[in-house]
Amino acid sequence: MRVKIAEVVDNYSLDVLNAVIPNYWDIKRRLNDLSGRITEHRARKDVGAEIGITLDRYVADVDVIKGFYDDLLAYGPELDEYATRLAEQERGHRRKDRREQWLIATGSAVIGGLLVALASYWWLGGY
Repeated sequence: MRVKIAEVVDNYSLDVLNAVIPNYWDIKRRLNDLSGRITEHRARKDVGAEIGITLDRYVADVDVIKGFYDDLLAYGPELDEYATRLAEQERGHRRKDRREQWLIATGSAVIGGLLVALASYWWLGGY
């Protein structure tokens, strides 16, 4: 189940996850705790007289993880929409940056050309 959660989460940037899922870090911390507990349950499943209790705790923890996965899937459309919007904003900023760079380069070339023309005119004695 943890692999399935990772597959979904890996598709989105941290900015998108934090914006859409308000308690993302709490969920992530809880998932890490649950993973550790599940590992402990698996280690103790064949030891002692509390096999039934250990199995019940294991099943309960796995159900919580399944709930997180289901919640994550429910956020899917919002995650996709926000990621698309963010990508469009970034493209707009890049276009604006390229336009500004082009204007600066063109302006610099024109000013440089004028300065060379004026210097040549002055140098040749046309002042």
